[in-house]
Amino acid sequence: MVSNYSVEPSMQVLSATRDVTSPEKITLIVNGRPLLASGVVYTVTVRNISSSNGSVLDTVQGNRGALVFSTESIDHVFIYPSPYRGEPSGVTFANIPNNAQVKLYSLNGKFLEQVNDGYAGGIVWDGRDRQGHFLPTGIYLYQIEYKGKKKIGKLSIIR
Repeated sequence: MVSNYSVEPSMQVLSATRDVTSPEKITLIVNGRPLLASGVVYTVTVRNISSSNGSVLDTVQGNRGALVFSTESIDHVFIYPSPYRGEPSGVTFANIPNNAQVKLYSLNGKFLEQVNDGYAGGIVWDGRDRQGHFLPTGIYLYQIEYKGKKKIGKLSIIR
């Protein structure tokens, strides 16, 4: 039954269990990155689905659904990778509301950049300041603002 399911990006389905009290429900156990509000849209593909009369539906492409997680709080925001080493994928501020703003500052309080183009509970920053320059190795502050609340944290960059 596990071979009928896939979860992307980069997740392996370890088990698929049908609910005995409600057979139309199936629980998938996956490994890989956690499924949470991190700016990632997960795609679940299910193959070999049968209708109530026994006909197999869409055997070539499978049936796909998207999982998008979001949050309405900045209480449990986290960042990755930490420290940031200049990876092309940037720094993700995860578990963040979609309309939140992230402002980045030097330790002496100089404003460096603002990002607020998040989606699916994550905002990605490319490691650059407002002038497009990559920030050098150091410790930086970030401030997340959402609906009048603010959260401040530290971010390290190693180049």
